Amino acid sequence: TPDQPETIVVGTAQNLNFTVDDDNINREAQNQAMNNEYQWYKDNVAITGSNSANYTITNTQVSDSGDYFCEITNSILPDLTIVRAPITLLIDPSLSVIDMATDTELSIYPNPTKNWLNIKSDALTDAKLSIYDINGRLVITQNLEGNLNALNVEQLQSGTYILKIEDHNKIQIKRFISIKTKKYTSSIILKGCHKKTPYNGYFFVQ
Repeated sequence: TPDQPETIVVGTAQNLNFTVDDDNINREAQNQAMNNEYQWYKDNVAITGSNSANYTITNTQVSDSGDYFCEITNSILPDLTIVRAPITLLIDPSLSVIDMATDTELSIYPNPTKNWLNIKSDALTDAKLSIYDINGRLVITQNLEGNLNALNVEQLQSGTYILKIEDHNKIQIKRFISIKTKKYTSSIILKGCHKKTPYNGYFFVQ
């Protein structure tokens, strides 16, 4: 399938939905998709009753951590098995806590931000920074040193993100919002009669 391997990190007590994109799998006839059969696996063990293109985990717990994938078969092609790329799920209980760090321990600004995020904290030594999107996907990792760091976040899409800093045995968590300015384009319409004639990139209506 066109699905790519991915790693999802979320806290406990979350709801997740895994999917299979099998719309574009090569087939001799489009209606063959109706005969597809699905089986989801966790750590190479079949999950009982998980026989659809979607697999839902309700109220995530640490025990749900593992590698998930789905096998797709079809009675029309009994010798063919298609495997969805694996999803690695990590349940981190610390992510269940919102803004676990106080402003005196950790502050981030500006928030919301467009391109750069300043991180001010107690002195850090080889601390690990991780940023997750709202679906728990890891999008940025970086090591931090000192008490003031600037992080380039211009590659992030608009949305809410979780920032996690691990400094030896201490974990600090904050949330921030990335905002992006929409770009607008303008066009010139030259009115005339009905015939369009191109000139220097413009269409003149004659």
